[in-house]
Amino acid sequence: MAEERELDALGLPKLKNPLVNGELAPMESIAPLELRATREAVAAVGGKPTKTMRAPLEVVPNSKRGQIIDDAEGNLEVEMGTLEEGTRQRNKLYQRQLDAIKERQRKWEDKLKQEYEARLVAMREAQRYAENGLRTVFEEMEDKVSDMYDEYDNQVIPPLETRCSTLEHDFEEFSTITVPGIIEELQGTVMRKLQRQREVFEIDNTKLDKREKKIVARFERHKEDTYQDFADEAHTRHNKLLLLQEEMSEASRVDDRMEEQVHTEVIETLGEMKALLKEEATVRESEDLELLQNLAASMQRLQESILVNFGVSHGESQPQQD
Repeated sequence: MAEERELDALGLPKLKNPLVNGELAPMESIAPLELRATREAVAAVGGKPTKTMRAPLEVVPNSKRGQIIDDAEGNLEVEMGTLEEGTRQRNKLYQRQLDAIKERQRKWEDKLKQEYEARLVAMREAQRYAENGLRTVFEEMEDKVSDMYDEYDNQVIPPLETRCSTLEHDFEEFSTITVPGIIEELQGTVMRKLQRQREVFEIDNTKLDKREKKIVARFERHKEDTYQDFADEAHTRHNKLLLLQEEMSEASRVDDRMEEQVHTEVIETLGEMKALLKEEATVRESEDLELLQNLAASMQRLQESILVNFGVSHGESQPQQD
């Protein structure tokens, strides 16, 4: 069974380097070794000071902390693999989360597309149903109007025309045949009777004329009423069509509002996902930055420890680096 390693504050295995972990106590200040040539000022008694070169030491002296520093450097190189492995694991976890978010986005897009196509199919079905209903109502109304006209043309008007033709024929026969024959046969008394009959005939003719006028007036009124009924029916049909159009528009508006609500929920969900992604990226960036800062601080402490152990102070190392 593998030995459990102690974890640090970031959840990573604790490094074995005593310099990085702070287990090694700082070294005491010692005089720097003269490992390089230095320029010193020498002043003779009563003379001006001069600068001379002092040769460096021929052999580097042994140090009791040298082996510890070498071991710490080796452990630090080994632990770099652990740090890289932790970074790769975080990158894999971040990539899996990002792939999961993209997959959820793709599923939402597919679901919205299916709902949109279903709504289009339902609207087409409703439109076809409305068109068929209107066509059926119009055909039924047209058949009723045609039957009414046929009834007037074939049943109501022909008897009236026949009666008028009969009356005209009888009147023509009476005025051109009967009356002249009676006048020729009867001259005296018959003339008076004829006069009376003529007066009676005029009265009857007046009554008949009035009756015919009443029939014609009644026919005109009936025709006007028929026209008015047609106009009222057309107006009613127009109003019904407007109401049906308003109901269809209302249904379309409701569908648009529902679609807008679904889009709003999807956009809000995507916004929340983006916020979570941004927050995760910020946390990851801060963790990586802290890790890099710790690594840089460890390297700095290691360099300073090496320089101190080899007798080079921090102040002297700066000019040399420049």
